Amino acid sequence: MQFLSSFHHGAINIHDSDEESIRSRIGAMQKQERSGYKCSYYMKNVHQRQGPKPSDSHMCTQDRAKASKRKNQVNEDFRCEIVSWLFSMVEYLELNNETVSIAMSYVDRFLQTDSGIPALSNRRTFQQVAIASFFIAIKLFEPALVDADTMSVCVRGEYTANEIISMETLVLKALQWRVNPPTTLAFVHHYLSLCPQEVIPEPVVCALYDAARFQTEIAMKDYFFVAVNRSTIAIASILNAMEGMPDTFLPDSARHFIIQKIMDITTTHDSFTGSLKTKEKLKRGLTRGFNFEVLLLKYSMNSLSFTPKAMSDVNLPRANMPLICTT
Repeated sequence: MQFLSSFHHGAINIHDSDEESIRSRIGAMQKQERSGYKCSYYMKNVHQRQGPKPSDSHMCTQDRAKASKRKNQVNEDFRCEIVSWLFSMVEYLELNNETVSIAMSYVDRFLQTDSGIPALSNRRTFQQVAIASFFIAIKLFEPALVDADTMSVCVRGEYTANEIISMETLVLKALQWRVNPPTTLAFVHHYLSLCPQEVIPEPVVCALYDAARFQTEIAMKDYFFVAVNRSTIAIASILNAMEGMPDTFLPDSARHFIIQKIMDITTTHDSFTGSLKTKEKLKRGLTRGFNFEVLLLKYSMNSLSFTPKAMSDVNLPRANMPLICTT
């Protein structure tokens, strides 16, 4: 039986296509997301995490005004801005969008550690964490050669090379060098790799993959999904993608086949139920439907091309460079 293994989902490539290997990988990734790579809602009770504040009797009116202005500077909306900026940077540098997912895994997990507490009350530090995490992800998972000086140019000199390197070291230590996270798109890729072409044609699976990928990027920007398992989001995005696919391309028998494959490998019934709830949350974030006719035409013409381009020019022009978020 032949399994789909031709598409590329970013930092990880799958070369062997037997079902046993795919299932083994999914199982290992599920263990990872439940242990060392698990994330929590780190903005919750942020003020308790930051420790006791000076009493009012020791603060002048001016100090209280400054403290009030700083209060809740880093919030869900600002995190969304950072993710959007990173997506702009990968487009500008011709990198892979999955690099943003990896970088944000570093950011979110770092911010739930004690080392990340200062970044929760200082937007500039928060940005520095994101830039350093992006730098780490590029070095580990992209073919492009980018050094700290180049990253400093990318942020228009807002942070020096030394500042980026210093934060890089802090992030890596806080994460205990756990730098290979199981991403949502990796789960999507593995789940869809369980679909033999005799049951579901490759163009259909690739179109489902594209529709699911779009949703994973939406989820990346939404703080709601920070503590949701990546496998749960992946299943939800696939279910939404199938729901939008016309019956002429994906008959009920094929839909049931995919759902059964996923349920067989999902660790608990609660996990699949959680995916159904996440599916509705994801759907509300969609501003438009998917044009599956265009996607199917794209893949039926053998135009699969997911290989990231290397950044050839380290002397980056500044004219069209995305602006870093304002502090």
